[in-house]
Amino acid sequence: ADPLVGLAITVVILFVLKGAVLQIWHRLMDGVEPEVVAAVETAAHRVPGVVDVSLVRPRWIGHAIHAEARITVDRELSVAEGHAIAEGVEHAVTHAVPKLGTLIVHVDPCSHDSDTANPRSVPELRTHSH
Repeated sequence: ADPLVGLAITVVILFVLKGAVLQIWHRLMDGVEPEVVAAVETAAHRVPGVVDVSLVRPRWIGHAIHAEARITVDRELSVAEGHAIAEGVEHAVTHAVPKLGTLIVHVDPCSHDSDTANPRSVPELRTHSH
């Protein structure tokens, strides 16, 4: 009976080891579960003023998830209004993803033609020499 119990324990240990090795491998490769990406996108889309979420890039760093998100807002908003929307996204995503460490939100203006981000349609900034 002892050899059979030993064999059973060995099989259980191998299954646990396989799961741990796979999890470590995914973390080393910056792998994040698709549910995390979906949670970030969903939470960001729910914030008033967000027209689109065009990029979500989460990754594990240590025991926390750090993420980047690119959102699109109405181009007629002021910088302060765009910033407030970005803070709303950060707040919403923090509550939706429990292990979130940081979130960097980039705000793009939408074009009124298609309501999508179009950075090239932003007027060029002029520099003034004083």
